[in-house]
Amino acid sequence: MEKLNALKGFLILTIGGIGSMVTNLFGGWSEDLTTLLIFMGVDFVMGLLIAAVWHKSGKSETGTLSNSQICCYDIVKF
Repeated sequence: MEKLNALKGFLILTIGGIGSMVTNLFGGWSEDLTTLLIFMGVDFVMGLLIAAVWHKSGKSETGTLSNSQICCYDIVKF
């Protein structure tokens, strides 16, 4: 379990470092990037709500959440 926690910490630090380098390549963090991330989050949550609550997803036969959508949610939650 300790190896898994160490790996998780390493991955988080690596992804964070790469993200900060990419952000600096685009001229640093700005209000525009904040707005973009907020709307991306709202879009993701609305997609899950449409599939889970209103059952109107066009990505599955029944219109509800499929296993791939649930798996994607678990990856983002990680």
